[in-house]
Amino acid sequence: MMNQHFPSPIDARPFTPAAATLWEPVWNLRVSLTPCERDLLDTWSLRRLNFVRTFGAGGLVMPTHHSRLSHVLGVLALAAHFQPGNEALRLAALLHDVGHGPFSHSLESLPDFDHHQAGHELILGPEIGIILQRHGHDPAHIVALTGSKPPNPVRTENDLLHLDHLDFFVRDPFACGWHTPPPAELLTRLTLDGPNVATDLVTAEHLVERILFENRLFVAPIKVAAEAILERVVTLASQKGIFDTEPHTIATMTDRDLLARLSGANDPEIEALLERLLHRPHTLHVRRVVAGEALLEGALVVTFSKPYLGQPLVDGQPVSQVSERAASMLAEARTLVGTFVVESGT
Repeated sequence: MMNQHFPSPIDARPFTPAAATLWEPVWNLRVSLTPCERDLLDTWSLRRLNFVRTFGAGGLVMPTHHSRLSHVLGVLALAAHFQPGNEALRLAALLHDVGHGPFSHSLESLPDFDHHQAGHELILGPEIGIILQRHGHDPAHIVALTGSKPPNPVRTENDLLHLDHLDFFVRDPFACGWHTPPPAELLTRLTLDGPNVATDLVTAEHLVERILFENRLFVAPIKVAAEAILERVVTLASQKGIFDTEPHTIATMTDRDLLARLSGANDPEIEALLERLLHRPHTLHVRRVVAGEALLEGALVVTFSKPYLGQPLVDGQPVSQVSERAASMLAEARTLVGTFVVESGT
């Protein structure tokens, strides 16, 4: 029998299969789940996300190895915190990343695969769609919300901060040991201004510090090396017909599924690359490619072209317009984009 009297907000109930309460540990939130949310969390489409790393191939070599499901639950908790009675928004939060393939964004380089489109098809499909309809929700409306139509706190099309990005701007640094101020304390200072996150100037600058850190994580040499190798391995496997790259198939796979398929390919080139990725990533060197540089044929190259810069509002304005410090940090984040080449060390 679990002791329920230790000094913690966790009790026994959240660990039972029929739990009606979600405990979100990063944001220190307790969420009473709706019957629809509870049913969706029992589906393989959502359970699969527990076996998909949010930070892609970087999750193999960095502290940021939490799952896509943990991020999804974080966004659900935030949506429930700000708009507890908005069931459609909560469902959009829960389902917004359901179409991610193994290693999340690492497989976006495959032709014809778009995790947004894959997610839309899953939400409209028989497993999820029937549950939504049974609980009185229109799957097409949830799809629209996950695509920012109309703009909403989970997803917008502007350059301002919404709940999806808020979660990973805090969750990824938290995984690397950045716990001050605690996320739960930050949350007490946040509000919604329309669909966007708003706060005071000091807290907004704290968030921008994390935004800059997040973008630095994306170009950390070990992550760049891991992404380049995994992208090359997946491309080779696709070209050689080793696994099916049809979008629906990809959206049903886990990280383990992909690694097992690749490891069992009996292909020396793929085996050598996987051995380097999984056993000796520390022996890889990464450098930024300079403009006009000619690279050797077959070079391991990866491009980081899209910084994540969704900034909070302060008094109705983007923080970069009221804080030179915030503007400087965001400008630095923009300089991190570029193309990198991975070179073998010893």
